[in-house]
Amino acid sequence: MKEKSIIVYVLIILLFLSDCGNGSQKKTSEANFPDTKEIQWSRDDLILVDVTKKYPLKKFRLQDIADVEYIPLETNKSFLCDGYPMYVDGEKIIYCMKKEATILLFDRQGKAVKKINRQGQSGEEYSMASGATFDKARGELYINDMQKKKIFVYDQEGQYKRSFFHSKGRQYVNMSNFDAEHLICYATFHSTGNPYIIISKQDGHVVKDFKLPYEKRLDLKFIEQLENGMSLFISTGSFPIVKKGKDILLNEISSDSVYKINPDFSLTPLMVKKPSVQQLDPPIFVFAGVRSDRYQFFHTVKKEYDKATQIGYPDVQLMYDKQTQEMCAYDVYNEDCPNTKSLFFRANECEIISEDDMDIFFLRPSILLEANSKGELKGQLKEIVATLKEDDNPILMLIKFKE
Repeated sequence: MKEKSIIVYVLIILLFLSDCGNGSQKKTSEANFPDTKEIQWSRDDLILVDVTKKYPLKKFRLQDIADVEYIPLETNKSFLCDGYPMYVDGEKIIYCMKKEATILLFDRQGKAVKKINRQGQSGEEYSMASGATFDKARGELYINDMQKKKIFVYDQEGQYKRSFFHSKGRQYVNMSNFDAEHLICYATFHSTGNPYIIISKQDGHVVKDFKLPYEKRLDLKFIEQLENGMSLFISTGSFPIVKKGKDILLNEISSDSVYKINPDFSLTPLMVKKPSVQQLDPPIFVFAGVRSDRYQFFHTVKKEYDKATQIGYPDVQLMYDKQTQEMCAYDVYNEDCPNTKSLFFRANECEIISEDDMDIFFLRPSILLEANSKGELKGQLKEIVATLKEDDNPILMLIKFKE
């Protein structure tokens, strides 16, 4: 079992506190299906996962189940990536810089195309680029500014089009393209406790406010009050919204189900967890991620942290085979780097939004160069790394699962 990366950050309280065995059971108890009209239950396809069970471990070769493509992002003085890619489609890659609040646009081959920076204090400028997404049909780039609690809309050249505030009492921490007219957002700090909403791309008004069934809203964070009046927040990465192609999944940690959103805004449960996360102490959360016609990958995370060792949030990588209806823990290794454990396929490292039916991973040059020095790389990846420098931009690994 590997430990998830821990995020530890200190914030001023007053400023930010506003902020494989059988896996599918066809005859799941009726108690697992709350009476919510907007949820469309499909019991035959529902996955049941026991978060306390130790599932058998299976090892897979990635190339046996998926086609793999590598995209080295061009490196030059104006295009140095210090953040994370936010969006990929068949034509472009959007990279969100953290330090400079700059958006970098690359083409599908990784060639640098455009650098956009609209940071400032005017009504047409954002204070920070907390996240970005793109609407290819409309040619619109959406920048989420958590500090101003506002979404700014620009064209592909970075020209301002419009902006709108987060809905009252909410702060959007995640945002994704939903359809031609709407965005889906995950919000915090709202009195109703309903974090998922659909908003208009035109003016930001709330079109749908999802009411997911759960007893009380849970939190991933540990909060330690310090003597200097500050708070130490200890947390780990989470993926409340997962978008791959047309599929959008909601990973609400307080709920006992993972949901898929349908085009008509109704919800279909994809997975039911047991025992209830509301009853476990410490709680164990489930995050669904990468999925294909045959496989559903996900992972569990236990809310556990040792302050002395600074180790916590242990996770378990799981995979459900829809064809055999088997659940297992897994190691999916890449034939191009079969002995490099840090480059093994892990569903919780695939956070990049993809408009196409693919999954995208982020490969750091330092790890690749170390693996290459040990003779662990093969094939196309070895050829790419042969000319790579440690301060170069990362390489994206695109995965398309075979049917």
